[in-house]
Amino acid sequence: MVVMEGDPKEIWSLLPYGESEHSSSPHYNDQAKLHSHLQMKRFWFSPAEIRAHAESAWGRPNRINSLLSATSRVHAYKSASSGKPVGNSRAQVETD
Repeated sequence: MVVMEGDPKEIWSLLPYGESEHSSSPHYNDQAKLHSHLQMKRFWFSPAEIRAHAESAWGRPNRINSLLSATSRVHAYKSASSGKPVGNSRAQVETD
């Protein structure tokens, strides 16, 4: 795992095999190719990034909205406290 500190923080990771234990899944060995080419994949860290890149969700799919709301409130507080915008102002996420 590689972490690039900053705002926004960037994280890169790799599992030499894949995310799934099911051989019929496209994620069974999808990272093996990256590993063989000495590459990594982006690790989606913030609630907005996770929602934007999720292929599916277990349980209640809209549960991330509460995280997005909390993140927005924290960013608004930090921005108001410092007098300058915090985070990536270009990121836009639709909420239900």
